[in-house]
Amino acid sequence: MFKLFKLSNKKTKAFAALALIFVALQGVFEGLQTTMLAQIINTISVWEQQPDWGLFWLRCGLLMANAIVSLLFGILGSWIGTKASLLSAETIRHHMFYKASTLSFGDIDKVTTSSIITRITNDVQKYQIALQLALALFVRAPIMFFYGIITSFVRFWMFGLLFLGIMVLIIVGFVVVAKTVIPAFERVQYEIDNANVVVRENVLGMRVIKSFCLEEQQAKRFDVYNKKLRKQNTKAWVGFAIVLPLINSIVNASMAGIFMVAGASYSIESWVFTVKSVGDINEIVNLLMITLASVIISCMVIINCVRAEPSAKRINEFLSLEPSITNDKDAKKLDPKKLDIVFKNVNFKYFDNAKNNVLSNINLTIKQGEMVGIVGPTGSGKTSLVNLISRLYDIPKTCKGSLTIGNIPIKKIDLDSLKDNVGVVLQERVLFSGTIKYNLLYGNQNATDKQLMDAAKIACADGIINEKQGKLNGIVEQRGRNFSGGQQQRLSITRTLVKKPNILILDDATSALDMLTEAKLQNNIRKEMKGMTTIIVAQRISSVKDCDHIVVMDKGKIVGYGDHNSLRKSNELYRSIVVSQMGKEGLTK
Repeated sequence: MFKLFKLSNKKTKAFAALALIFVALQGVFEGLQTTMLAQIINTISVWEQQPDWGLFWLRCGLLMANAIVSLLFGILGSWIGTKASLLSAETIRHHMFYKASTLSFGDIDKVTTSSIITRITNDVQKYQIALQLALALFVRAPIMFFYGIITSFVRFWMFGLLFLGIMVLIIVGFVVVAKTVIPAFERVQYEIDNANVVVRENVLGMRVIKSFCLEEQQAKRFDVYNKKLRKQNTKAWVGFAIVLPLINSIVNASMAGIFMVAGASYSIESWVFTVKSVGDINEIVNLLMITLASVIISCMVIINCVRAEPSAKRINEFLSLEPSITNDKDAKKLDPKKLDIVFKNVNFKYFDNAKNNVLSNINLTIKQGEMVGIVGPTGSGKTSLVNLISRLYDIPKTCKGSLTIGNIPIKKIDLDSLKDNVGVVLQERVLFSGTIKYNLLYGNQNATDKQLMDAAKIACADGIINEKQGKLNGIVEQRGRNFSGGQQQRLSITRTLVKKPNILILDDATSALDMLTEAKLQNNIRKEMKGMTTIIVAQRISSVKDCDHIVVMDKGKIVGYGDHNSLRKSNELYRSIVVSQMGKEGLTK
């Protein structure tokens, strides 16, 4: 937790320091109340012999003033401590969100999306609560503890030894319990991850679940993970469940014992630790109460810190991740006039320890300005191939081969330069809640409305925008649910065209478009985006048949290369795809 707090800015650290000072002062004034109250009781106990109204009201006034000052310090300490904890949590969430944006697809695959969400929300919340309690109580508790122990030793040394023995007993028992439950709390967070995976899948796939009437089945599936989470939480909390009742029992037993000893010492003057007045008995009891209260407060703080420690560990693990794709020390910028893409004997797999390659012995040259189509059966490696060009994934060191753009090895290209030159429209259609303009400006934050509409015309999306109320300021709901699949694809393509990339990759990005719209889109790209290299990954032959060259893939290998006419005559796999989609007439037309 301390490592996480170091990420906080100077303002947050200053707030935390102030909170600790105010809380410490509150503890000092609370401790003084025991002695002041004992003095008032002693004044009353001798009232019949020697009444002193002036001294009585003076001591009552001082006690009242002490209580008010303690209250003010407590309010200030709690308020500033809460503010510091919230600011610290905000800073950590910012760092985690930024860290997530720097990770490659491969890094995110290893951590998992659901786990990232859990860490940014649930784990940070646990850290924030623990920090808030620590700032509000942790300094106050030791001050109260040492005040109670030291004062009891100075005033009634035998009772001081008794207090110390009770405290040691409580602390040892608590430490033993805490050590046994920390591993259980670590497991709780991983069970939350697993439950979140199921929740996320069901929320995103609700249409599929309803269409197959699988609500009850999915509910039973969730119950399995929900029960695991409940059982793990039970294991984690069962140890702490006995802590507070145990402390309360010790407190009550200690109170009874102290009253017995104090009463005996009050009546037997020969005792070595004689109690001289009723005020002394009251002071002893109050010293015991604040000492025990300090231990109980410490236990509460430690319980929350123990609970938050696994969360803090998971946050630190995530923040310590180094992006696998980074700029090389000698990174070079691309020349927009030299952007030939060359694969030489490239092998690829997503993980170093994977048994089989996803791509094998890829040799391919894509000249600048060409329109190249990539087709093949599902799972043939089409998307994996284009992901290497945009460097969403890197070729592992254990895989041989090289990929260059403009004669520069892909790992030697400056990442900003690569992103500026390569635009990708992925399979998954993602629109963000906001406005159409807000979504399109992802391509270029400085684009004018005219530039946005020009890109929309090329993508055949201008009609979609003009039909919406507010046009460019039309509302986009979460995940673009107020647009059809084809509309989402055209807006996604528009967003990338706003960027004016020199290399455009359409990864099955026109699957929801009708063939006429798709053909118009390709013609617009040829006319309006001259010189731009276009790579089209598709399932439909109609999407690629007009491309300059077509790459046919199967089982991670290139099994055919040429134009539509040559491939339908010479390549058996391509011929079978043509026949399945266009009939035998497609082999001749």
